[in-house]
Amino acid sequence: MTDQVDLSKPGGYGSEGCITWAYCPPARYCDDNAMLGSWIVGDTACGLCIREDTSEITQDLSRFVPHVISV
Repeated sequence: MTDQVDLSKPGGYGSEGCITWAYCPPARYCDDNAMLGSWIVGDTACGLCIREDTSEITQDLSRFVPHVISV
C-alpha cells in the first residue's frame, strides 16, 4: 500500500475532467514552486517552459515563460 496525496484545483479542463500525475514535490524557490514543461513532436524537442506559482499546482494564471528550441 502506498501513501497517496490528493491535490486539486477547480477549473474547466475539457471533457476529461481531471489530470492525474504521479506526485513529485516541485522545486521551491522562496515562496514559489517551479515547474518545467516540454513540448515534443514525434521524437523532436521543440519547446520548453517554466511555470511558477505559490501553489504546488500550476494553472493557467501562473507566471509562465516559454522558450523555443531551434535546431
